[in-house]
Amino acid sequence: MSGKNSHGSEPSREDKKIIVWPEKLKLHGGEHPGMSLVSAPLDGNNFLTWSRAIKLALGAKQKIGFIDGSYTKPQENKEEMDQWKTVDCMVASWLLNSISKEISEAFMYTSSAQDLWEQLEARFGDSNGPMLYDIQRRISSLSQGDMTISAYFTKLKKLWDELAHLDPLPNCSCDASKLLASQESSRQLIQFLMGLEDTYDHIRSQILLMEPLPTIGKAYSMLLHIEKQRQVHIAAPEDGAMNARIYEGRRQFANQNREKGKGGLDKKSQYCDYCKRSGHTRSSCFKLTGFPEWYKTLLDQKKIENRSSNRVFNASAEERLQKYDSNLEISDLIKMEVKRAMNEQRYMPEPAANMIEYQDFTGPCDHEDFGCR
Repeated sequence: MSGKNSHGSEPSREDKKIIVWPEKLKLHGGEHPGMSLVSAPLDGNNFLTWSRAIKLALGAKQKIGFIDGSYTKPQENKEEMDQWKTVDCMVASWLLNSISKEISEAFMYTSSAQDLWEQLEARFGDSNGPMLYDIQRRISSLSQGDMTISAYFTKLKKLWDELAHLDPLPNCSCDASKLLASQESSRQLIQFLMGLEDTYDHIRSQILLMEPLPTIGKAYSMLLHIEKQRQVHIAAPEDGAMNARIYEGRRQFANQNREKGKGGLDKKSQYCDYCKRSGHTRSSCFKLTGFPEWYKTLLDQKKIENRSSNRVFNASAEERLQKYDSNLEISDLIKMEVKRAMNEQRYMPEPAANMIEYQDFTGPCDHEDFGCR
């Protein structure tokens, strides 16, 4: 009988033929027909990025040959042919699961993964001309607006990558290719600078005067650093305004105490019979009358001050509000950053104007909560 070996018994496991398929014809345990290869399905408007993601995913699985025609269907070995059909159906299922439901229904009856891919390219893969025009138009119209430097650069780089995918530079090692790559880098730098906000006019001019022009990555890093420094400087006036309010509150409190002390005992001889402390009377005792808002704010600021004792305090709130000039400081910062980039050195920025030493406002505090006694 055909099902038995020469000894008349059933074939053992050792007698069975073990087939080792090449990697392109293997399917692993985690791979199944319900898989999707990409996170963003094809919706009809994103074929360029979608097709790139599909090719990367199939390339990682060594299955890209099933859509580009390089893994042709075997014609002689039946077992290999059956395995090829299995893997081809799996790849086609992955593609269909990576397309939106409204679109995938129109491609359910394709004969193979390659046939499905070619139909998708014919329907959604416009010729390079219109796509190149659309990308170039979006690049030329893109500007920073209210975006951060990082968000603006990310959008612009995405368009550059799409353009390079459709219209790549020559892939060779000759001097002409290197020159083209250098010119393309300079064009990208100028496009990036053109879209910046007008507040970056100064740094834009300084970068364009640098010889040679910096790389796009270096210019981006410089502008990102300046943007972060600008955010710190913009927040500084808010601190100064708060300090001024604290100063005004303490000044008013001191004036009230002086008015109450006229014709009577001086401050040192005053005594509060409620909290049993000297320096104020029962009528002005915060523990009895309640703590004013400026006092609470000052107390919080005092705690912050104690944790930052290593800072040098040398500017009053009024002086900071009068002398603070945001545009001037930012301009100086830009000059410093450009000089640093041109000299390939890193300088430490000048320390910002210091905070207020509150005890200089009205002398020693009258209450133990400040920790001043």
